[in-house]
Amino acid sequence: MSAIDCDYLDDYDRRRAPLVIPQHLTAQINRKAASLAAEFEARARAELTSAARRHLRAGQTSDHVAWQVGP
Repeated sequence: MSAIDCDYLDDYDRRRAPLVIPQHLTAQINRKAASLAAEFEARARAELTSAARRHLRAGQTSDHVAWQVGP
């Protein structure tokens, strides 16, 4: 049971005509997503490497650092 019990809410999306996204826009979205993913990966790699070096300097073993990083 939903908080709003109205029949018209079920048909809301069915009233809209299907929207076709132009292929050039889809390609641009994919390029942007890939760019953002690459930037995130580079930042994550730098941060994890920095943290690993810090823990190794603090005296932790490489096995313990690897365990903290996980699979």
